[in-house]
Amino acid sequence: MSSMSDLFSWVSGDDPFMQNEGTIKLTTQTYQCGSGSPAAHCEISPLFGMLKVMKSGTIKCADFTTTINLSECVIDAKSQMRVMDAHDISHGTLTLQALTLTNGAPHAKESTQTFGGGLRIYQSMVNVNICKFVSNSAEYGSGIRIYGSETSRTVNVYGTTFSGGTHPTPTETHYDIYDTSDADLLIHYSCMSGFGDATQGRF
Repeated sequence: MSSMSDLFSWVSGDDPFMQNEGTIKLTTQTYQCGSGSPAAHCEISPLFGMLKVMKSGTIKCADFTTTINLSECVIDAKSQMRVMDAHDISHGTLTLQALTLTNGAPHAKESTQTFGGGLRIYQSMVNVNICKFVSNSAEYGSGIRIYGSETSRTVNVYGTTFSGGTHPTPTETHYDIYDTSDADLLIHYSCMSGFGDATQGRF
């Protein structure tokens, strides 16, 4: 897959050939919204962000190897909105592999819009494998925000790095991951940009 329009078509459900459990392989480039109002090939609702995913499956860098520069498959929100939203995926797991999610900055028009600059997860099973979250900003989880009351969900963060995250208010502490859900959060071999409070789901 080599265009933002193709990626948007899959995650928005417009592609009849890619249903639950499909795999999207991105070519090594930067994926951004097009110009215009609303921005072309992006989620037009500011509540969700650039890409709203409501189905299971895998989005991965096609050329991923153990030695690849992980910055080569980049999804860039250009500080205009959140990068991605995994929303109420009720069957299966969404897996993100070897991607860079960058410049996500949700806007505070509703309380949940300040959740998760790079990735917001609501009541979904998600695996974040060997990804990079770079220069994202949000009040609650500059990289990842997890919330919802569904207890049967698990979020795995594996081999993933967080850098350059910020809080919109410079004097406030930011957290790379902010979890207030009833799901299980498992973090493996990942690097945060600072120290949080694991007892409060803040990392």
